[in-house]
Amino acid sequence: MLTVMRVFTVLAFVLALLCNAPAGPALAVEPEDEAAFREHLRGEKVVQWAFAPTGVKLAAVIVDHGTYGEYCVYGRKGEKINKLVSGKLRAEQISDSRCHFIMGGMHVLVVMREKFQDSSLSSLVIHDMTSDDPARHIFSIPRVYDLRYEPLSPSELMFWQKDRAFYNQGIPPYKYNYFLVAYDTTQNRYTFDFHLRSVVAGSEEEGITLNNRAVQLYRQGNLKSAMRKLEEALMVGRVHRGIISQNRRLLAREQELMRNRQTGGNPDGAGTAFDRVKLNYLLGEYDLALMSFESGERKWSQGDRVALYGLCYARKREYTEMQKMSKVLIDGEYEHLTEYFEEISRILFYNRDLGVLKAHLDSLEKSDPLNPTLAYLKAAVLADAGRLEFAELLLDDYLSRVSDEERRLGECEEYLWEIASILGHLDVENRARNRLTRQIVWDLRDMARMANFNGFLHTDLVTVSTAIGTRIKAPEEPLDKFGIG
Repeated sequence: MLTVMRVFTVLAFVLALLCNAPAGPALAVEPEDEAAFREHLRGEKVVQWAFAPTGVKLAAVIVDHGTYGEYCVYGRKGEKINKLVSGKLRAEQISDSRCHFIMGGMHVLVVMREKFQDSSLSSLVIHDMTSDDPARHIFSIPRVYDLRYEPLSPSELMFWQKDRAFYNQGIPPYKYNYFLVAYDTTQNRYTFDFHLRSVVAGSEEEGITLNNRAVQLYRQGNLKSAMRKLEEALMVGRVHRGIISQNRRLLAREQELMRNRQTGGNPDGAGTAFDRVKLNYLLGEYDLALMSFESGERKWSQGDRVALYGLCYARKREYTEMQKMSKVLIDGEYEHLTEYFEEISRILFYNRDLGVLKAHLDSLEKSDPLNPTLAYLKAAVLADAGRLEFAELLLDDYLSRVSDEERRLGECEEYLWEIASILGHLDVENRARNRLTRQIVWDLRDMARMANFNGFLHTDLVTVSTAIGTRIKAPEEPLDKFGIG
């Protein structure tokens, strides 16, 4: 359960959502210690300094050696300064990498970042400076696309990542996916999770059912419906009310932040164009998003706008109107047509309207038979019908024929890992794991799904089961198998 102070810390963080790095501590090492560290590294090309809070005689630096870089952590004992931790950086990582002290200065967070495509690629490690072997990291995440982060408290970090959906590449507002990394003092390890938490319970409880349904709706992008479920959960729930309340506060703040961006609080830059229809879609206000279309403001030349209308109709299950929007996009040769049909198909699967979904999957298959969303949704339909073996065969065969250098396959690989784990097929599970560990770019959602794997597929409709162990016993630390955590 969150304390009041932690709640305000969370809210303060959300106000800084578009910051790329944590602010430094208000207090640092004593001036004489700082001077000693700087003198010790005189002559080195230090591109970034970080100092631990007062009383902790530690300093971290990023050093440029020309053809390569290095991050180092130094400690001072008396007049002697020793290098305690170091790690090598590639030349392209030097300028954008950062070190920070967290956990009151006891842990060092190192983010190694480099430019990648239209954004950046980050790898992250945390070293425990109180351990017998501080050079051995206590937590790590490799090769994450467009990673943002911010300390929430001495023991928590919030991560967020810009969603890679086609409609998220245009003008603001933007959709982000949020995650929480928290230090468990009893186990001396960090845990990784989605920032809105579901609950696994051993007995039927309406509040938990509503909370879990809200979390699922949120992860599917329907913020308004998720909020409604959380409010209902708080009214009827008797247990885990702290988690439910925390989920509601975080979601309410996210909604408030997005709404404020259209009234002078836009952090994307002064004068930046703003799309009110997109805002309403991201908030789950589908009726409001459609008002401009239905009132006659039909900007047919704006393909992204028409696509958002189509997505709104899909969310509302008004498929005749959705098809009209799709026809406009087809006739106009919309540049993101394939991605649009992928998103429509996902929504249809969420809706469990399988007849309409089949038609869209058929269209996707004709235009792009090796489309990863097509393979994922085909497997999800089979798994949802209880045909796990067929879903496993489909994905295993698909992944054997497609290169992850050409397509983003993490979703298919992670889903195959879940299915094979449930079936107990170790050979397939190992193949999926090996493919995942070779991922060029990690999506944090795939990591969070693995971290939350409880023996049930993440695509299962949310119900609270009294027999949570009827499939398999979920691994206690699933990310450890992937070199993460």
